[in-house]
Amino acid sequence: MNIGQLKPNAAGVFLGKIQTASLDLNIGLRPVESRNPAAPKFDVMVRSRSGQFLPIGGQWEKTANNGAGTFLQGQIDDPSFEAPLSLALFAQDDGSLNVALSRPRRRIGRGFGDLGSQDPANDTFDPGEGGFGAAFASDKTGLAAAA
Repeated sequence: MNIGQLKPNAAGVFLGKIQTASLDLNIGLRPVESRNPAAPKFDVMVRSRSGQFLPIGGQWEKTANNGAGTFLQGQIDDPSFEAPLSLALFAQDDGSLNVALSRPRRRIGRGFGDLGSQDPANDTFDPGEGGFGAAFASDKTGLAAAA
């Protein structure tokens, strides 16, 4: 889902907006200069109510699964957010970047109630064994005597 667009200004700095039903942010991308290959390509900066730009996240350059190009991916976060927002930025023919909300996929699998077969010996609590199960019933370390 596209939630914004960034356009380069005269200095080549990408500026734009992210807008949803509950967000209306003016953001910009600041290039990160680092020799660390794991560093983001850009810091995401948000304009505060006072007009100052503050860091709110990062964007890393990624290669498309089909190898047909690159895009930017990362998160923005703020204490006012319920959770971090995962964003992907895609270059357009006019030089702008479309901002897409990228929700994490839900893991498909078994829930806690369906853990399969478990060893019933690990499901009990016997205070006579020190409370840690049969594996610790015979204390050869001397810790039980020290207690």
